[in-house]
Amino acid sequence: MSEAWLCLIGGSRNDCIYDVLSLGDRVYFCGTTTSFDDKKRGVVGCLKRSRLEWCRVLKGSDAVYKMCSADGLAVCGNFAGFIEFSSGRFKWLKGSEQRLYGICFSGSSVAVCGENGSFVKISGSHLYEKHLVVRDKRGKQHGPLLRDMCCLRRGYVVAGSDSFLVSKDSDLDCCLCFIGERRELGWCIDFGSSERDEVLGVCCDGENVYVCGYTEGAGFEWKDIIVACFSGKGELKWCRVYGTERNDVANDITVCGDYLVVVGYTWGGGLGARDGFILTLSKENGEVTEGRVVGYSRQEFSFNSVELLEDSLVIGGWSTVGYGGSTGIVCYLPRNYVGRISIADRNIDVGEWVPEARDWSPSVSQISVGFACEKILDTRSVSSLYWSPEITCSGKSLLTQYLEVYERKEALVLPRDTVDYSDLLHIPLSVEKRPAVRGEVYVAEVSLRKNSGSWSCIKLGCGGWGCAYLASRNGSRVVFKVPRGYEDIIEKKVRPTVSRNLMERIIREAETIEKLDHPNILKLLDYSEDYPLLVYEFADYGSLWFQLSSGWKPSLRDVVLIGIQIGDALRYIHSRGLVHCDIKPSNIFLVNKTAKLGDFSALVRLLSRTSRYSRFAYTPGFAAPEQKYLDLREKVVKLGYENRIDVYQLGNLLLYLLTGESVDGEDVFDEKLVKETTGIVEDDDLRKLILSTLSKCAWRRPTADEVVRYLANIYRERFQ
Repeated sequence: MSEAWLCLIGGSRNDCIYDVLSLGDRVYFCGTTTSFDDKKRGVVGCLKRSRLEWCRVLKGSDAVYKMCSADGLAVCGNFAGFIEFSSGRFKWLKGSEQRLYGICFSGSSVAVCGENGSFVKISGSHLYEKHLVVRDKRGKQHGPLLRDMCCLRRGYVVAGSDSFLVSKDSDLDCCLCFIGERRELGWCIDFGSSERDEVLGVCCDGENVYVCGYTEGAGFEWKDIIVACFSGKGELKWCRVYGTERNDVANDITVCGDYLVVVGYTWGGGLGARDGFILTLSKENGEVTEGRVVGYSRQEFSFNSVELLEDSLVIGGWSTVGYGGSTGIVCYLPRNYVGRISIADRNIDVGEWVPEARDWSPSVSQISVGFACEKILDTRSVSSLYWSPEITCSGKSLLTQYLEVYERKEALVLPRDTVDYSDLLHIPLSVEKRPAVRGEVYVAEVSLRKNSGSWSCIKLGCGGWGCAYLASRNGSRVVFKVPRGYEDIIEKKVRPTVSRNLMERIIREAETIEKLDHPNILKLLDYSEDYPLLVYEFADYGSLWFQLSSGWKPSLRDVVLIGIQIGDALRYIHSRGLVHCDIKPSNIFLVNKTAKLGDFSALVRLLSRTSRYSRFAYTPGFAAPEQKYLDLREKVVKLGYENRIDVYQLGNLLLYLLTGESVDGEDVFDEKLVKETTGIVEDDDLRKLILSTLSKCAWRRPTADEVVRYLANIYRERFQ
């Protein structure tokens, strides 16, 4: 790869990538997200040639800070564990009461470090945690905050910071300690000024130790970058400060040959509000040989991690250029690259940057150090879910990527190239008949957030959850929906007494649905905060069930379009941590002849404490097997495949449209029945797709994204 590229990875809230690891043609990344379900979650993922292979969100962890390659992908957060390279599934994980920030692999074992001097060595499947304790200048003992670590000869160097190490008045000082491979203590030093200094990154080249971070007491203004070199015995060889008249911080450092590469952020880069920087330094004396900044007008970039390849860099961090408050980034840059990277209709600048630099002679001294109590960490149950974050790579918006990597018996042959199908989401179906709306007219006085007042209402019908009414006023037509038992709100103008719990739940769900913005999702326009009343857009061609029961025979083109339009709506809600759980013809509505997903009464939020399979509503004939079998439910929850319920139901929908038959989850274990039912499908490609979606094992089904891309290829080949 000789051209620069940049990937934005995230969602509508805040996302950040803390570490990247390049192995062959894949780049692994880890970090944190609040875009999945508005809670801070750890995230791990894999890119192949700037395309997402898989991404997992972790329950019980708010961040994954570091990773390294060992017997699998070793990762740490408030835990340490191993992940399978191919799928992101945990082999095992053990929890700590501390946040673990640094990790490295040496020979046959992995070590981790973190808060309160925590040092964990992984030997086989056993994790032994000790706590490093230092004595400060006030004579008190406490555990330092260990931010990073590296392997040096037969041991480990841990780097971090603590208070009052240099003097009784210093706010925060840097510390560096050597720990042997048998966890015996070697040398330990502190260094810094009389103010605030912190080490954030460390690396080794076999002979020397290199650290980076920031200082507030020895630079040019505010925070400035520090980089220092120590011998393998902890003796300071050189130390330099780099900076501008604004804040500059180095987050990570790596070594290759005769050079060091340091990354972080600067407010003095001159491209945007805050720019990510890359400095190449001589490891002999810290002289700057090359410097670059990456930024965009009035936006912020920050680099947290760097991986040095033969003639290029892979960098992880975050930016305000993206989808939400902050978006995770993975950036590939040839080492001498200067120019622009086009992404999301923006040209990100990569420019030259050389900060001011000068030597610094910090105070350096030996510290009294010891180990506190040792304990074996316990195995922790991990729940992880596949996540389809929004992805944009170097100008190509990849709505989501291929996440399912497990082998499956009913293997779905996926298109290798990215398929742009956005135009297919608006193509009308061949329906012609509109539903006739007749019946008693009710004049309802309703209290809504936006459109309170008098509305003329005609009852459309009732379903399992509630009743729907066509409401008209001043030429505007919408649909009112109330739960069963609350029809008097519309029909008799009654203000019912509603339980507080019910209203809180309905408002919470209404707020979630109202935020959904997709062309194939029926729009929630308004709702009442006083009683259970929801207001939806009106489907002028009724539901898919109405069309089918009125004699409409969908063509193969219609079936493929419905699969694309509803499938992409499912992809969208899955990327936001939601599962519909009740895909069937009566829950699909036709607006201007295009298909829209509606009736979210069975909606659940992944990883939510209120998401329990026992509460999932479903329709017999379309239900997935894990909605009916308790043991299968538990396994699906454990492995994180709840959203494959919707994929099963989508496959059943396609089968029903083509044949008038469906395979209920209760019958899916009857292989002869499944084969006979799907065998009615005449089209080979669609039969293959439907078989894949109807797998009895959720983890063997494709993602909604894969189904849509497969169908889009069929549409392009046959109908355009």
